[in-house]
Amino acid sequence: MRKTLYIIFLILSTVLTVFTVIDSLKGNSGTEDSLLKSVWVVFILAAYVLIQVICIFLMKPSFTLYKCGFYVLHIGIVLLLTGCFIYYISGDVVTVTVPVNEKAIYSEIKRTEPDSKGNDMLKLDFGIGVSDFVVEKYTAEDGVEGTDKYYEATLMILSDGERTPKEIPLIVNYPHHQNGWKIYLMNYDKITESSVQLMLKYDPGEYITLTGIWMLIIGTFVMCLFKKKGAGEKV
Repeated sequence: MRKTLYIIFLILSTVLTVFTVIDSLKGNSGTEDSLLKSVWVVFILAAYVLIQVICIFLMKPSFTLYKCGFYVLHIGIVLLLTGCFIYYISGDVVTVTVPVNEKAIYSEIKRTEPDSKGNDMLKLDFGIGVSDFVVEKYTAEDGVEGTDKYYEATLMILSDGERTPKEIPLIVNYPHHQNGWKIYLMNYDKITESSVQLMLKYDPGEYITLTGIWMLIIGTFVMCLFKKKGAGEKV
């Protein structure tokens, strides 16, 4: 049984590798035409999960530190792939351009590119806007005059039932969380500074994925630290 599972695992890994190489050669990585966004990848991930579950049940029940690490690692892989599957089914990521205007709140924003269903508008269950934007440049004394040193936007969020929007500082690499969305400050109009580019990401499986990643790391560490006592020990 284990030998069969290893062969299947190797075949699935090879297929994913081939998909990745083809995407790279065609320049489709990260686009809607990517093979990694096809329904076949969903089946491959499901097969990975099934293999991990079978491996867990094939282990003879015991609670040595090595085997506990084995359980944690394989459960982590299951959670990681489950989180990725949830994002594939219901997640979304979109880049939008929002004008700097303290009087403008939007619950629908035009996408930079249409989604997989051809929709070019992003509908939110809250209002969003940008009331202010500041940018600080390096000076000639710094040796890189004119280069951005720091920039920050003031994000406006209008929740249902509220009349006055909340103003929240939005800094690069420090996203704001709102109703399951992560809002990132990505760029701005470098000529007029009258608009900013935001990236909004919705990932309902995020915490499942993160839990899986940490379990995978911890399980691998435990298995490496507490190796099997004998090379012939059966698991």
